[in-house]
Amino acid sequence: MAKGILIDHVFKVFGDSPEQALELVRQGFSKKEILAQTGQSIGVFYGPKYAGVDPANGDALYYEADGFSIRTSAAYRDAYLTAVPATNAYPVQDAEGTNETLFVDLSASYNFNDNLTVSFEALNLTDEFNDQFIDTTANREVAYTHTGRQIFLGARYKF
Repeated sequence: MAKGILIDHVFKVFGDSPEQALELVRQGFSKKEILAQTGQSIGVFYGPKYAGVDPANGDALYYEADGFSIRTSAAYRDAYLTAVPATNAYPVQDAEGTNETLFVDLSASYNFNDNLTVSFEALNLTDEFNDQFIDTTANREVAYTHTGRQIFLGARYKF
């Protein structure tokens, strides 16, 4: 079972009577309705269906509301072994493996209407390299590949 964090009921109220605005939040009023009734502005309004950590994969922090969606994810992997003993020069080289990595990605989209959606995606924001080694003591480089940061901007129109 995936573990996750859910951001629920986090608010910042701008105004002189935050208690009055928070009571309306508890009753289910929208930000617009609260502003109209109290003059208080809700600066942050997260609810369980709008923000949190995606329980499907447990690692994507996201926010979705009013046609706007943004999410970020991080994938960390500690160094790990891929062959024991090493395929070449055993026993001089004891094992083969891959060094640790941390990949961070971001995606965002906005639905202007039912037909037009604009999207932005940034992959490998940490600019990680894939670093494979042989021999755990000497950490000799075997493969060192690099895709770099990748940025994509797109638009989708439905006819």
